[in-house]
Amino acid sequence: MRARGPLVAIPPWLWLWLALCAAGLPAAVTRWTSMAGAFLGGPGGGLAGWTVRLLAVVESLPALMLPAALGTLLLPWLRARRVHRRHAPVEVPEQILEFTRRYAPGVAVRGHALPAGRLAAVYPLGWRRPVIAVSPALVRLWHTDRAAARIVLAHQLAHCRSGDHLLLGLASPFVLSSRLAPVLVPALGLPGLALLAASRTVPGDLVVVHAGLLLAALAQLLLPVAALWSAELAADRFAVETQGSAGMLTLSPSRSSPLGITRPPVRLRRRLATVWASPAGTAAMLAGWPLVYLLLLPLAVAIGVIGRLLLGDEVRGVWSVAAHYLVMSWPMWLAALVLIGGWPLLAHTWTRLWTGQRTGALGTPARAYWTAAALPGLCLLLSLTL
Repeated sequence: MRARGPLVAIPPWLWLWLALCAAGLPAAVTRWTSMAGAFLGGPGGGLAGWTVRLLAVVESLPALMLPAALGTLLLPWLRARRVHRRHAPVEVPEQILEFTRRYAPGVAVRGHALPAGRLAAVYPLGWRRPVIAVSPALVRLWHTDRAAARIVLAHQLAHCRSGDHLLLGLASPFVLSSRLAPVLVPALGLPGLALLAASRTVPGDLVVVHAGLLLAALAQLLLPVAALWSAELAADRFAVETQGSAGMLTLSPSRSSPLGITRPPVRLRRRLATVWASPAGTAAMLAGWPLVYLLLLPLAVAIGVIGRLLLGDEVRGVWSVAAHYLVMSWPMWLAALVLIGGWPLLAHTWTRLWTGQRTGALGTPARAYWTAAALPGLCLLLSLTL
């Protein structure tokens, strides 16, 4: 059976982030070892010593995102058991089942008593067995505002067609860690820095070093959050392409769960729904995650300059630090270039991998991908020639 609807237009940046992190697993293991060593065998006792230990753990939080993602990816049945245990089953109308079968016949739909404000969510029964959990609130919305309910369901269907159900949705340790880690870094790091600054036994240079490390940790945590936003906006685009923007524009912010920074605000999503059709908006969506990576360049430069000054190294100029950042990130630029430029060809295979069925064509012209590929292409060129 052929699944209706176009292919998901935005490349799966969340999966690219995971692949790049997995490629850097040896470095992550080194950081975990360093964190354990700093905590167990770090400075002596006293408030300053334990503060340094705490900061070492907080600064290593980005390295813990990879095991959280891998655990979420490799153990889908544990998530399913938790969902079934925590959320009581409810009845789903046949009309909703018929709607989902049009776009993804292999996706199961189950009714669950979800938390207040959560209309629907995905979770896996297995690696290629996605489930859409439908709440009683969505069933009521289906009868009162059919257009908005279709947008919500199409959004979840897009996640299933992209393989997002393995990382996102209900009972996801990865989403939980992505939500907590960016909050824990400033919540624990700033008081720790204040305690170090107030201590007379700690040199001022050490305080500045830890401030730079905390900024670097926060910058690294922004990358998975940006990838999560990209996955949500890609699902929104699929929903608008298949159902129109009317349902998105009527979807009230009060009907969305307050999931923190891992999901864009509904007001922003409604605004973006009106600009996606423009060439500039499409190119920005396609290159969104690499663009965030590039926007972190000024922060990386600032951290690099401070680090070199504290180490006594000569800083020949800001450009040298920026060049180092670009050179060290060439694998990401290469992967982003291949993914954006090749997505018109890769999208069919990627969607069929998760649905097992043939799907429609891309609703976005190929030239939009070539335009968006200019950003990683230019950065790759600079990283290889500097």
